[in-house]
Amino acid sequence: QRIIDYKSDNYDNHKAIAKILKSFYMQSIVDLYGDCPYSKAFLGTGNLYPAYDDDQAIYRGLLSELDAAIVLIDNANAADAVVGSEDAMLLGAMTTWKAFANTIKLRLLIRESSSTNPASVAFVATQLASLSTATFLTTNVTINPGYNTTTVDRQNPFYAAYGYTITGAESTNRSLVTASKFVA
Repeated sequence: QRIIDYKSDNYDNHKAIAKILKSFYMQSIVDLYGDCPYSKAFLGTGNLYPAYDDDQAIYRGLLSELDAAIVLIDNANAADAVVGSEDAMLLGAMTTWKAFANTIKLRLLIRESSSTNPASVAFVATQLASLSTATFLTTNVTINPGYNTTTVDRQNPFYAAYGYTITGAESTNRSLVTASKFVA
């Protein structure tokens, strides 16, 4: 949310990615719990007890968030900061981010398509029609924060630095982050 709220016109692509990821994760929360905090949930200490929103209203808000992200991507200016290696998912491929946003929109609409409410049926039909020429993902999207396939025995770099090695030996930094035998 802080990326979305950041006051600068030169980070539109970063803001679009933040909106897409926010929608992706919130959709999972709504699918799991139904009604949950959304409209007032991202105010930080400005609202420590946000009210619950209706799940359908959240879906509609997520669709709007995704539409806004696509507009940001389409209208990013030449001075916009280039998204690069800080993007552990798609390495700044904004056309793929746009396809990801469309794929999430489609998933949201499929979830709502089971409703028999006439207003929902009409809304879903209109939204699906607007996606008729959209591009969608055709491959899996994963987050890779630096792993590689040079060897099969790769492990999480953080755990390798502060936990145990692949052989089970303590890493040299492990004693820096664990309680000593006297404290334990």
